[in-house]
Amino acid sequence: MSLVDDLLVQVRASLRAKAPAEAIELLRAAVNAAPKNISARVQLARLLDQTRQAGDLEAEIDAILDGPVQEQRADPNSVNQLLKAIHYASSEEDRNHRLLAVLAWIDSSTPRTRHEATLLRVSHAGILLGLWQRDAFAETVRGLKAGHTNQPAVLCVQDAAARWSAPTFPDRAAPKVFVIGLSRTGTLSMHWALARLGYRSQHYTNTLTKDLLRLRDMDLFDACGDISVTARFETLYARFPNARFIQTTRPQASWIRSVQRHYLVHSGVRMPNELLERGRDRRYGGRVGQIHKQLYADHITWDAAYDAHEARVASFFNDKPADKLLRFSVFDGHGWGELCAFLDQPTPDSAFPHKNIGQAGQATTT
Repeated sequence: MSLVDDLLVQVRASLRAKAPAEAIELLRAAVNAAPKNISARVQLARLLDQTRQAGDLEAEIDAILDGPVQEQRADPNSVNQLLKAIHYASSEEDRNHRLLAVLAWIDSSTPRTRHEATLLRVSHAGILLGLWQRDAFAETVRGLKAGHTNQPAVLCVQDAAARWSAPTFPDRAAPKVFVIGLSRTGTLSMHWALARLGYRSQHYTNTLTKDLLRLRDMDLFDACGDISVTARFETLYARFPNARFIQTTRPQASWIRSVQRHYLVHSGVRMPNELLERGRDRRYGGRVGQIHKQLYADHITWDAAYDAHEARVASFFNDKPADKLLRFSVFDGHGWGELCAFLDQPTPDSAFPHKNIGQAGQATTT
């Protein structure tokens, strides 16, 4: 393992430990050691942007597309890091231009191994999906080698292609599950639980495109969750008449402690109304600002945001059939029993998934 590879491993550990300052210093060391390392440069620029430090993420993306991308072959990790940054930082017009540049980079590269070729083809397909080019997307997916169909990314992209190509698409009568909890209420644990039950599930972003979940993505998957879904649950209720909704919840005091820390670490804000300060509201083409405004940013305190969402969900579902909404709290001990009874699914013989477990045994899920 090279010095840069070792540093990037340490970066991932620092981010898992929610230590962005440490991760930034490690990334600076990696970039100094290898200025043309695309993955390190993109991660550093994005982390500086998230923590409101000096730097211009969009300018760095364009510099990479005009420089290192022209001089070296595409590799799956660098492609993924670029795609995440492009969706995070770009307006719609700039996004499409940058995605096409990455697409050209992939097409001009010769993979080193069959496995790398497969991953790059999945990324190629994901870009076409993000650009909403159905025929080109389907053609790319058809080119995936049969020997790699057991890989999760391949299975996911093939399933999306099959659904998008079906004569009945979009099938709005299909059963769907939408997870409509706030951040830090167990939405990620619910995502993994639904995947364990066999649902094609997405959490916050589309794993194929790396973009924030869009309304059109809901037609391609069985289940979607987190605040990119939560902010528009009324629209989804009208759009998908056979959908069921799961409101993940958490005791308010515990939630406030967790969400304050989360947004302080990841966005540099202490209170929800700071989320619409200039620069924080334009991510994902401004769509993340709209989500934050609907759920958090119109409130001065986190407890006011919590109360507003509770009231909004309760008011909307008050006159709806009882089997449409499940209130679910992994923090209060809910698990397979409640979930499987609601979805009419057999109970797995494995433990209910938790993203993280704190030292005192308390779930600290996203």
